[in-house]
Amino acid sequence: MLPQHSDIEIAWYASIQQEPNGWKTVTTQFYIQEFSEYIAPLQDAVDLEIATEEERSLLEAWNKYRVLLNRVDTSTAPDIEWPANPVRE
Repeated sequence: MLPQHSDIEIAWYASIQQEPNGWKTVTTQFYIQEFSEYIAPLQDAVDLEIATEEERSLLEAWNKYRVLLNRVDTSTAPDIEWPANPVRE
């Protein structure tokens, strides 16, 4: 959703709609940034062989989320069905 009364945001929104992969690029970047905060320390714990079962489970959920994000059909923008965020499930 766009903020009201913002010419810059409207121009940005319009350019994304015209770009073939615009929605996927912008939203995927947002989600990648969001879930990187969760994946890195979990992956570190696994790599160091000190991960708990809960950490292993969360890492698997985040990795699955990343794969599902890359499979999203963005041709239906702006009505895109995004996979469920593992933290919000």
